[in-house]
Amino acid sequence: MLYALPLLVMAGAVMIYLPLSPSNGEASRSSGLHKTAPRHRLQVRGFHFEGRYEGKRVISIRSDRFTIEKKKLGFFSLGLMNTATFRNAVIDLYGRKKEGGRDGTPKGQTTPAMIFKGAFKKETLPAFPVKGVSSVVIEPVQVNLYHEDALIARIAASSATIGLRGREVLFEGDVLVVSGPRVLRTDRLMLLPDKGLLRTDRRFLLKTPRQDLVGDALTVDVLLTPLRAVSS
Repeated sequence: MLYALPLLVMAGAVMIYLPLSPSNGEASRSSGLHKTAPRHRLQVRGFHFEGRYEGKRVISIRSDRFTIEKKKLGFFSLGLMNTATFRNAVIDLYGRKKEGGRDGTPKGQTTPAMIFKGAFKKETLPAFPVKGVSSVVIEPVQVNLYHEDALIARIAASSATIGLRGREVLFEGDVLVVSGPRVLRTDRLMLLPDKGLLRTDRRFLLKTPRQDLVGDALTVDVLLTPLRAVSS
């Protein structure tokens, strides 16, 4: 009798669950939302979004698949968090030339040539239908940087994480940045859109028409003009 008790409990759980399960699969498919594994809160295939800031287009996102799922991010995370994940995404950012004034650039360094203000503000990004989304993860990713309609730089990486509070973008894996004849390679790179800066604290190789620069830390603008470098 004792051995039969767990089986009775499991059978009862199945009977309770079945009436609560959605039966209209066709309606779910026609809406573009797919219920998949239990950890997926939402899934959309063929995602496309454009965002505007101060009346101007600042970001475009195209992705093969978009999901919101429970995920543990970072070594010190205590539990699962709602994370928006884009698979195989291309992001276009539209910037403007830096106007005069203070921008946090250290004294003696060149002012960044281009900024991408507002590109990752909460009101610019898609309105997520699930509350409590803490971050956006993109795997893999390509980011195209534009001045109006002219492509000025391209960033490709194995993955990228967008911090919704600080609005910085962290690229990781095989990171490649190309701007004209300049090429930067590293395995970890931070984009600060509002300042128009790229920073790495990892080993890097920056190839320019004049020289190859190798080091352990680097700050450049989006045109890959060095502003600060720790060379080896």
